[in-house]
Amino acid sequence: MNAVLYAPFNMPRTIRIADRVEAGPGVPVLMMLHEMRQAIEAGKDVSCTQSRELQPKLAARIYNKFRQMRPYDGLLERVRVRTEMDAPIVRAARDVLEVSGNLRTYANKFILSSACKRQLKESGYDAIYPDLFRSYALDFNWAYWPSFYEYDPFQDVFCFTLFQLARRGDAFVSPADYASGFYGAFPMRALDLVGDDDSVEALDYLITIYVIHVVVQLWGFFGLVEFSDKDPGSDEMAFVRSTPLFRELIQFPAGWLADK
Repeated sequence: MNAVLYAPFNMPRTIRIADRVEAGPGVPVLMMLHEMRQAIEAGKDVSCTQSRELQPKLAARIYNKFRQMRPYDGLLERVRVRTEMDAPIVRAARDVLEVSGNLRTYANKFILSSACKRQLKESGYDAIYPDLFRSYALDFNWAYWPSFYEYDPFQDVFCFTLFQLARRGDAFVSPADYASGFYGAFPMRALDLVGDDDSVEALDYLITIYVIHVVVQLWGFFGLVEFSDKDPGSDEMAFVRSTPLFRELIQFPAGWLADK
């Protein structure tokens, strides 16, 4: 258990990530790759801007796709995308594809890498997905995500958030309960975020930070959770539970979850 808390990047001893899973464009991060693949194969809107970003037309199309997906429906505002920076989720997703080696630029155009094209031809998205997850967890800087806090307090202990989901994810659970469990294990993270403020507002802030960085930008981005339906007029957060994709992707050592 100490490995979860203090050595989350020692992944062979801590968790096992499958080499291949059944995954497709219904997963937000793979939707981004799917849209880029289609645009590149069609030769439409794949030239880089002067700042080496996506063309506004392509960025806008992908942004609107994100808006239609859980958990982003209701979270992403309708905006006019004049540049890629107007759609931060698209910028972050492109960064992930580039950091993972699947997307690159050549002759002022975005292209898929040779390795990416080979994997897509041989096994579709099934083998690419685990590589994307590893790159996201280990190489991509989560602080690049749009947020209202200046650093990400979860990336270096991301393994613990997966452990939480593995222990309780069989049933729908409130994200607030997951947040409470996290801050109970890492009380200094709460102090870093709100100091000794124990007001209701401070608690709401802690929960919100956890939901954005973990539930939405990790679990949701990779399709590791499904979201319960809720009353459209309610301010309550949708409950979450793990998906078959999560259970296929992540395995902890035998006995770790015995007391869940």
